[in-house]
Amino acid sequence: MTEFIQLLGFRLERMFKGRILLFPGLTYLTSRDVYALLEEVWHWEKELEKEGFTHLFYLTSDPSWRVVEKELTGTLIWLPAFSFQKMDEGGRLSVIEEHVKQLSTLFLQKWQ
Repeated sequence: MTEFIQLLGFRLERMFKGRILLFPGLTYLTSRDVYALLEEVWHWEKELEKEGFTHLFYLTSDPSWRVVEKELTGTLIWLPAFSFQKMDEGGRLSVIEEHVKQLSTLFLQKWQ
C-alpha cells in the first residue's frame, strides 16, 4: 500500500517541479485511533498555514481516513490499495502515469 502512494507522490513532485512540497508519509499502527492521528495532522496543518501554504492534499490508501475527511483542512485523496509485487516495471510505470494524469488535473483545478 505504501509503495504505491510513495511512488505516486514522488512522480507528482517531479512533475510540478517546486510547486509541490512532498512530506514523508505519516507512519502509524492500524490499531491507533484515527481521531488521535487527526490531532497530529491538525498540528501540521496549523504550522503549514502559518508558513503560507494554501492548498494541502493528502494521498492515502487507508480507508479509515475517509471517516474524518471533513475534519481536514486539506483535500483527502483516497486511492485503493495497489500491489506492484506481480507487475513488471512497464506495468508499474503505466499505472503510476495514469494516476498522475488524473491527480494533476485535480491539482490544477484546485489551484485556480
